[in-house]
Amino acid sequence: MKNLFIATLALAFFITSCSKDKKALKNIEGTWSLNTWKADSAGVESEHISWAFAQAFGVTGADFIFDKCESGETCNFYTISKPSSLSSTDTGSYSISSDGATFTMDSINFNIDKLNKSTFEISREDDSQEWYSTTVTEIITFTKE
Repeated sequence: MKNLFIATLALAFFITSCSKDKKALKNIEGTWSLNTWKADSAGVESEHISWAFAQAFGVTGADFIFDKCESGETCNFYTISKPSSLSSTDTGSYSISSDGATFTMDSINFNIDKLNKSTFEISREDDSQEWYSTTVTEIITFTKE
């Protein structure tokens, strides 16, 4: 009886784990517009320096198009800057962890804070930005088109 309980528990855990990444992969497929890209340093939120730099050169937005992806795979995404007069398309790769909690984009790991049919929010601790005096939490929010 004890072995049956353990086997049932293991199967339930496996099914739950598989369904989280599959749900995340199903939700992420398609076109997402960059909504915000912020940096939180010691509780003070501002535009992320990379986004502020892009805006200084006339970029007003970006669309991210995520290819359909299967569990355990690394797949492509495409970034299209706006406006169309400045439009350029870049290609990258992404994957989602088996527990559905980590999003990896071009070898950078982000926490998935929210992912549903209309909103995608990721964040990460970033201590590599020398122009900030403390560790920065990078927060990126997308909305589905």
